[in-house]
Amino acid sequence: MNGRPRPAVGPMAMASVAAVVVAAVGFALAGEPRFAVLALLSLLVTAGLLLEVDLPWGGKVPLGHALLIALAVVATPAEAAAVGLVGIALAVPFGKRVRELLPVLLAAAAADGVIGLARMAVPETMAADIEAVVEVACAGAAYLAVDLVLERRDARRVWPLYVTLLCAAALLAVAYQRSPALSIIAAVPLLVTRYSFERFTSAREAYAQTTQALSLLPEVAGLTPLGHGERTAVYAAALAEELGLEPARVSRLATAARLHHIGYISLHEPEAREAPLDLAELGKLSGDLLRETGFLADVGELVEQAQSGREVQGIDAAVIRVCSTLDDIAGALGDVAAADPFAEALRRHDAGLERTAAIALLRLHDRRPSIVEDARAASRTLAQVAAGGGAHDGTGHEEHGHDHGEAGDCR
Repeated sequence: MNGRPRPAVGPMAMASVAAVVVAAVGFALAGEPRFAVLALLSLLVTAGLLLEVDLPWGGKVPLGHALLIALAVVATPAEAAAVGLVGIALAVPFGKRVRELLPVLLAAAAADGVIGLARMAVPETMAADIEAVVEVACAGAAYLAVDLVLERRDARRVWPLYVTLLCAAALLAVAYQRSPALSIIAAVPLLVTRYSFERFTSAREAYAQTTQALSLLPEVAGLTPLGHGERTAVYAAALAEELGLEPARVSRLATAARLHHIGYISLHEPEAREAPLDLAELGKLSGDLLRETGFLADVGELVEQAQSGREVQGIDAAVIRVCSTLDDIAGALGDVAAADPFAEALRRHDAGLERTAAIALLRLHDRRPSIVEDARAASRTLAQVAAGGGAHDGTGHEEHGHDHGEAGDCR
């Protein structure tokens, strides 16, 4: 659906699956149904590791995490270790790299270790279903903590998916204790989770592409430098994270930064370009245009504040204003290594919340010296497509397509 490569299914993969199936049949015929079930469970673990949830901000999380957490609860430590090892190993012939599976192996080992401690602490009088839920919570916390650290995930973003996986693992464990066949039905919500996140990710991608296309309107008309919106969005998102803002707020701020110059499309007439800029009018026009779209109404007010030219009332608008200034300065300086656009941005924004944002921008540069090049790289593809080979690429741009002094920096 989203164009990701499918796992390779070669002779080795087919032979591995066939071997496990033959082993399961052999166990069943030999009167060892428990071992037959465990062999089939290893195939389910493999399938779960191959079925991944695409995260909207990038990266993937296998659905197999929920299966391995549930396995630590319903099986003995030896059985959980054996099934986990076989299931993880079977993923290699299907195209999974060993370094991708190592965090999974360590997380499963952590879950198996914690479950023993949890069982020692759980009272014997506790109901079986409640006991299973408590054990899933303990094993899942250990498992997902390892995944969080080794995969370097953002806990503020990934926690909804982690909660979903824990709930799915609890459902699987309770269902398996009632009947192994019932656990197959309990696995259905996992597939729904994957489908839901896939739809959500696709919607986020469409949203991002739409805002990028809108940000190009004043740029392809020559009213603002090509790539200015995208570069400002890169700066703004990084600066918002530096300030410790929550992910949803960072996303909204980046969208507003990408579109903060949309009001410049009102300057398409020659007489409008020659007249002095009315920043308050441009800000109001930008906000009105975004509010009229419906789906961008929530960023309209923020854009209007940032573009108004008046003193900002919130740190979000200050971030956009300072980052827009930074891009103007960096573009004017070009590739002069000795120049310091960050110090110049602080000089221009030396009071109030704008000063707070400008100081944080200096800290960001100290921590991430490549931020200017990162922003230019992010806008280069968009600029080349929009330019059609004839316009500048945004690495050394003029002041918003017309000479109005420093008005282009949203002040």
